[in-house]
Amino acid sequence: MTDMAEKRLVLPGEELGTTEEFLPGQGTYEDGGKIFAAVAGVLDIDTKEMAILVRPANAPVKLKVGDIVIGTVEEVRSSMVELELARVAGKDRAISDQGAASVHVSHISENYVPDVESQFHLLDVVRAKVIQTDPSIQLSTAGMDFGVVRALCGKCRQPLKLKGETLWCEEDQRTEGRKLSRLYGSVDFWNPPTAQEVAADQQRYTGDQRPRRSMGGRGGGGGRGPPWRGGDRRGGDRRGGDRRGGDRRGGDRGGRPPYRGPRREGGGGGQGGGQ
Repeated sequence: MTDMAEKRLVLPGEELGTTEEFLPGQGTYEDGGKIFAAVAGVLDIDTKEMAILVRPANAPVKLKVGDIVIGTVEEVRSSMVELELARVAGKDRAISDQGAASVHVSHISENYVPDVESQFHLLDVVRAKVIQTDPSIQLSTAGMDFGVVRALCGKCRQPLKLKGETLWCEEDQRTEGRKLSRLYGSVDFWNPPTAQEVAADQQRYTGDQRPRRSMGGRGGGGGRGPPWRGGDRRGGDRRGGDRRGGDRRGGDRGGRPPYRGPRREGGGGGQGGGQ
Protein backbone atom coordinates (compact mmCIF):
# COMPACT_ATOMS: atom_id res chain seq x y z
CA MET A 1 0.00 0.00 0.00
CA THR A 2 1.01 3.64 -0.28
CA ASP A 3 2.85 5.65 2.36
CA MET A 4 0.47 5.59 5.34
CA ALA A 5 2.35 8.31 7.20
CA GLU A 6 0.95 10.86 4.76
CA LYS A 7 -2.67 11.79 5.39
CA ARG A 8 -4.84 11.93 2.31
CA LEU A 9 -8.46 12.03 1.24
CA VAL A 10 -10.09 8.68 0.56
CA LEU A 11 -13.47 7.67 -0.82
CA PRO A 12 -15.89 4.97 0.37
CA GLY A 13 -14.84 1.51 -0.79
CA GLU A 14 -11.19 2.45 -1.27
CA GLU A 15 -8.75 -0.23 -0.10
CA LEU A 16 -6.59 1.02 2.76
CA GLY A 17 -4.61 -1.98 4.03
CA THR A 18 -4.85 -5.49 5.38
CA THR A 19 -5.80 -6.98 8.72
CA GLU A 20 -2.33 -8.52 8.90
CA GLU A 21 -0.90 -5.02 9.28
CA PHE A 22 -3.65 -2.99 10.97
CA LEU A 23 -6.91 -3.15 12.84
CA PRO A 24 -10.01 -1.65 11.16
CA GLY A 25 -10.88 1.51 13.04
CA GLN A 26 -13.43 4.32 12.88
CA GLY A 27 -14.77 4.96 9.38
CA THR A 28 -13.56 1.64 7.96
CA TYR A 29 -14.72 -1.93 7.48
CA GLU A 30 -13.02 -5.29 6.91
CA ASP A 31 -13.80 -7.70 4.11
CA GLY A 32 -11.76 -10.78 3.21
CA GLY A 33 -8.78 -9.71 5.27
CA LYS A 34 -8.66 -6.28 3.67
CA ILE A 35 -9.63 -2.90 5.19
CA PHE A 36 -11.75 -0.47 3.20
CA ALA A 37 -12.95 3.09 3.73
CA ALA A 38 -16.59 3.22 4.86
CA VAL A 39 -16.93 7.01 4.50
CA ALA A 40 -15.30 9.82 2.56
CA GLY A 41 -12.70 11.56 4.65
CA VAL A 42 -9.09 11.86 5.73
CA LEU A 43 -7.02 8.69 6.11
CA ASP A 44 -5.25 8.43 9.46
CA ILE A 45 -3.34 5.84 11.51
CA ASP A 46 -3.41 5.30 15.23
CA THR A 47 0.21 4.23 15.69
CA LYS A 48 -0.37 3.22 19.30
CA GLU A 49 -3.17 0.81 18.45
CA MET A 50 -1.92 0.14 14.90
CA ALA A 51 -5.39 0.87 13.54
CA ILE A 52 -6.50 2.51 10.31
CA LEU A 53 -9.11 5.26 10.65
CA VAL A 54 -10.99 7.51 8.27
CA ARG A 55 -12.04 10.80 9.81
CA PRO A 56 -14.99 12.42 8.03
CA ALA A 57 -13.99 15.54 6.13
CA ASN A 58 -17.02 17.35 7.53
CA ALA A 59 -17.45 15.88 10.98
CA PRO A 60 -20.86 16.42 12.59
CA VAL A 61 -21.16 19.32 15.00
CA LYS A 62 -21.42 18.48 18.69
CA LEU A 63 -23.84 20.88 20.37
CA LYS A 64 -22.74 22.94 23.33
CA VAL A 65 -24.48 25.46 25.56
CA GLY A 66 -24.60 28.85 23.88
CA ASP A 67 -24.80 27.54 20.31
CA ILE A 68 -27.39 29.14 18.04
CA VAL A 69 -29.39 26.51 16.15
CA ILE A 70 -31.95 26.37 13.37
CA GLY A 71 -34.80 23.88 13.59
CA THR A 72 -38.31 23.10 12.39
CA VAL A 73 -41.33 22.78 14.67
CA GLU A 74 -42.55 19.19 14.62
CA GLU A 75 -44.87 19.21 17.65
CA VAL A 76 -46.65 21.84 19.73
CA ARG A 77 -47.71 20.86 23.24
CA SER A 78 -49.41 22.71 26.06
CA SER A 79 -46.18 23.48 27.90
CA MET A 80 -43.49 23.20 25.22
CA VAL A 81 -42.67 23.07 21.53
CA GLU A 82 -40.43 20.40 20.00
CA LEU A 83 -38.02 21.10 17.15
CA GLU A 84 -36.16 18.93 14.68
CA LEU A 85 -32.73 20.52 14.54
CA ALA A 86 -31.12 21.15 11.15
CA ARG A 87 -27.85 22.96 11.80
CA VAL A 88 -25.84 25.23 14.03
CA ALA A 89 -26.02 28.83 12.82
CA GLY A 90 -23.03 29.73 10.69
CA LYS A 91 -22.01 26.10 10.04
CA ASP A 92 -22.92 23.85 7.13
CA ARG A 93 -22.30 20.55 8.89
CA ALA A 94 -25.00 18.34 10.34
CA ILE A 95 -25.66 18.11 14.07
CA SER A 96 -24.42 14.89 15.69
CA ASP A 97 -26.89 14.96 18.58
CA GLN A 98 -29.96 12.86 17.90
CA GLY A 99 -33.52 13.41 19.05
CA ALA A 100 -35.76 16.42 19.33
CA ALA A 101 -34.90 19.64 21.07
CA SER A 102 -37.49 21.40 23.23
CA VAL A 103 -38.41 24.97 24.07
CA HIS A 104 -40.32 25.11 27.35
CA VAL A 105 -43.02 27.75 27.69
CA SER A 106 -40.92 29.51 30.33
CA HIS A 107 -38.11 29.99 27.78
CA ILE A 108 -40.17 31.19 24.81
CA SER A 109 -40.03 34.88 25.66
CA GLU A 110 -38.81 37.29 28.28
CA ASN A 111 -42.46 38.34 28.59
CA TYR A 112 -45.38 36.34 29.94
CA VAL A 113 -46.61 33.72 27.44
CA PRO A 114 -50.27 32.71 27.92
CA ASP A 115 -50.07 29.64 25.69
CA VAL A 116 -47.59 27.94 23.37
CA GLU A 117 -49.96 27.73 20.39
CA SER A 118 -50.08 31.51 20.14
CA GLN A 119 -46.31 31.60 19.59
CA PHE A 120 -45.44 28.61 17.35
CA HIS A 121 -47.14 26.52 14.68
CA LEU A 122 -46.16 23.28 12.93
CA LEU A 123 -43.40 23.59 10.30
CA ASP A 124 -42.25 27.00 11.56
CA VAL A 125 -38.51 27.47 11.08
CA VAL A 126 -37.07 28.67 14.38
CA ARG A 127 -33.79 30.27 15.44
CA ALA A 128 -32.97 29.41 19.08
CA LYS A 129 -30.15 29.26 21.62
CA VAL A 130 -28.99 26.06 23.31
CA ILE A 131 -29.30 26.32 27.10
CA GLN A 132 -28.86 22.60 27.95
CA THR A 133 -27.43 19.58 26.14
CA ASP A 134 -27.67 16.80 28.72
CA PRO A 135 -29.72 14.75 29.43
CA SER A 136 -31.89 16.42 26.78
CA ILE A 137 -31.44 19.34 24.42
CA GLN A 138 -33.23 22.41 25.76
CA LEU A 139 -33.51 25.69 23.85
CA SER A 140 -34.56 29.28 24.46
CA THR A 141 -36.16 31.75 22.05
CA ALA A 142 -36.22 34.66 24.50
CA GLY A 143 -34.74 37.81 23.03
CA MET A 144 -35.03 39.75 19.80
CA ASP A 145 -32.67 37.56 17.79
CA PHE A 146 -34.57 34.34 18.43
CA GLY A 147 -37.92 32.96 17.39
CA VAL A 148 -39.67 32.16 14.11
CA VAL A 149 -37.73 33.12 10.96
CA ARG A 150 -39.97 31.38 8.41
CA ALA A 151 -43.68 30.52 8.67
CA LEU A 152 -46.51 29.18 6.54
CA CYS A 153 -50.16 30.19 6.57
CA GLY A 154 -52.18 27.76 8.65
CA LYS A 155 -54.94 27.78 6.04
CA CYS A 156 -53.34 27.75 2.57
CA ARG A 157 -49.76 26.80 3.57
CA GLN A 158 -48.28 29.70 1.60
CA PRO A 159 -45.30 31.60 3.10
CA LEU A 160 -46.31 34.42 5.43
CA LYS A 161 -44.82 37.85 4.85
CA LEU A 162 -43.83 40.36 7.51
CA LYS A 163 -46.04 43.36 6.89
CA GLY A 164 -45.09 46.08 9.33
CA GLU A 165 -45.16 44.14 12.58
CA THR A 166 -47.67 41.52 11.48
CA LEU A 167 -47.41 38.22 9.60
CA TRP A 168 -49.69 38.50 6.59
CA CYS A 169 -51.05 35.96 4.08
CA GLU A 170 -51.66 37.52 0.67
CA GLU A 171 -53.70 34.54 -0.51
CA ASP A 172 -56.25 34.53 2.33
CA GLN A 173 -55.93 38.17 3.42
CA ARG A 174 -55.40 37.22 7.04
CA THR A 175 -52.89 37.70 9.84
CA GLU A 176 -51.27 35.18 12.15
CA GLY A 177 -49.35 35.54 15.39
CA ARG A 178 -45.92 34.15 16.25
CA LYS A 179 -43.00 34.72 18.58
CA LEU A 180 -40.84 36.27 15.86
CA SER A 181 -37.15 36.76 15.51
CA ARG A 182 -36.28 40.19 14.17
CA LEU A 183 -34.42 38.28 11.43
CA TYR A 184 -37.73 36.98 10.04
CA GLY A 185 -37.51 36.82 6.25
CA SER A 186 -33.79 37.61 6.19
CA VAL A 187 -31.51 35.39 4.10
CA ASP A 188 -28.92 35.68 6.87
CA PHE A 189 -31.01 34.28 9.71
CA TRP A 190 -28.48 31.48 10.31
CA ASN A 191 -25.77 34.04 11.13
CA PRO A 192 -25.39 36.12 14.30
CA PRO A 193 -26.82 39.65 13.91
CA THR A 194 -24.36 42.32 12.92
CA ALA A 195 -23.45 45.27 15.12
CA GLN A 196 -25.32 47.51 12.67
CA GLU A 197 -28.50 45.44 13.05
CA VAL A 198 -28.27 45.62 16.84
CA ALA A 199 -27.75 49.39 16.79
CA ALA A 200 -30.59 49.94 14.31
CA ASP A 201 -33.00 47.89 16.40
CA GLN A 202 -32.09 49.70 19.61
CA GLN A 203 -32.61 53.03 17.88
CA ARG A 204 -35.98 51.98 16.49
CA TYR A 205 -37.44 50.97 19.83
CA THR A 206 -36.26 53.75 22.10
CA GLY A 207 -37.61 57.15 23.01
CA ASP A 208 -40.92 58.14 21.47
CA GLN A 209 -40.81 55.47 18.77
CA ARG A 210 -42.79 52.99 20.81
CA PRO A 211 -43.81 49.82 19.01
CA ARG A 212 -47.45 49.33 18.25
CA ARG A 213 -49.43 46.46 19.69
CA SER A 214 -49.32 43.65 17.24
CA MET A 215 -49.53 39.99 16.38
CA GLY A 216 -52.84 39.40 18.11
CA GLY A 217 -54.69 38.44 14.95
CA ARG A 218 -58.19 39.67 14.15
CA GLY A 219 -60.12 40.81 17.16
CA GLY A 220 -57.51 39.35 19.46
CA GLY A 221 -55.77 42.42 20.76
CA GLY A 222 -51.99 42.24 20.55
CA GLY A 223 -48.82 41.63 22.41
CA ARG A 224 -47.08 44.56 24.01
CA GLY A 225 -43.87 45.49 22.25
CA PRO A 226 -42.41 44.35 18.93
CA PRO A 227 -43.55 40.93 17.64
CA TRP A 228 -40.20 39.25 18.31
CA ARG A 229 -40.77 39.79 22.03
CA GLY A 230 -43.88 37.62 21.91
CA GLY A 231 -45.68 37.07 25.15
CA ASP A 232 -48.40 39.18 26.70
CA ARG A 233 -51.54 39.28 24.56
CA ARG A 234 -54.01 40.51 27.12
CA GLY A 235 -55.15 43.38 24.96
CA GLY A 236 -58.64 42.80 23.58
CA ASP A 237 -60.92 44.18 20.89
CA ARG A 238 -62.15 47.59 22.02
CA ARG A 239 -64.75 48.10 19.31
CA GLY A 240 -67.66 49.99 20.70
CA GLY A 241 -65.59 51.45 23.49
CA ASP A 242 -63.99 54.46 21.77
CA ARG A 243 -63.56 57.38 24.18
CA ARG A 244 -61.93 59.85 21.85
CA GLY A 245 -64.47 62.54 22.49
CA GLY A 246 -67.57 63.64 20.59
CA ASP A 247 -69.02 66.42 18.52
CA ARG A 248 -69.39 69.66 20.46
CA ARG A 249 -71.94 71.13 18.09
CA GLY A 250 -75.21 71.86 19.87
CA GLY A 251 -74.09 70.29 23.11
CA ASP A 252 -73.79 66.74 21.71
CA ARG A 253 -72.22 64.48 24.33
CA GLY A 254 -70.81 62.14 21.68
CA GLY A 255 -67.94 59.78 22.25
CA ARG A 256 -69.72 57.95 25.07
CA PRO A 257 -69.40 54.17 24.85
CA PRO A 258 -72.68 52.41 24.03
CA TYR A 259 -72.85 50.61 27.38
CA ARG A 260 -73.61 53.98 29.04
CA GLY A 261 -76.86 54.30 27.19
CA PRO A 262 -77.94 56.60 24.34
CA ARG A 263 -76.12 59.86 23.93
CA ARG A 264 -77.98 63.05 24.81
CA GLU A 265 -78.47 65.62 22.13
CA GLY A 266 -79.29 69.25 22.60
CA GLY A 267 -78.79 71.32 25.74
CA GLY A 268 -76.99 74.54 26.25
CA GLY A 269 -73.30 75.10 26.37
CA GLY A 270 -72.25 71.74 24.96
CA GLN A 271 -70.23 69.44 27.15
CA GLY A 272 -67.94 67.76 24.60
CA GLY A 273 -65.51 64.95 25.08
CA GLY A 274 -65.96 61.41 26.24
CA GLN A 275 -66.04 60.65 29.90
